[in-house]
Amino acid sequence: MAAAMIMTATAALTGCGAGNSTTTTTPEALAESPNNATIEGKWLIAEAGGKSTESAEREAFINFEADKVNGCTGANLFNSSCTISDGKLSFGPMASTRMAAGPYTEMEMTVFQSLDAARTFSIEGSEAKLIDEEGNTVMKLVRE
Repeated sequence: MAAAMIMTATAALTGCGAGNSTTTTTPEALAESPNNATIEGKWLIAEAGGKSTESAEREAFINFEADKVNGCTGANLFNSSCTISDGKLSFGPMASTRMAAGPYTEMEMTVFQSLDAARTFSIEGSEAKLIDEEGNTVMKLVRE
């Protein structure tokens, strides 16, 4: 049973979105916010949808690399393609493991909803904000 779950999780992480990105983001374009700070690298997810992720079963994080992103919602792992240019960002379809999240299900849903809503970002020092099209902060990140 455990082997089947691992195989399913591996298939989900490698099958969905793998190799079907239609855009390429150069390292130079990767993600310089208007203040010339880069989003590339690993960030801890401090808040999603205005809610703290501190109580998560596992560390909630997001890692931006060139034209892809991966991370953990605090319960399950995820990955996707992404496009980042001139302080704007968009994500492709998200693939994730499907382990039971129990009390963290709501937080996981909020993380995915926040990523789906994010259109721009801003960085100040070691903190970043993902911002929706109306200018609302949907996720707060802290550089690891």
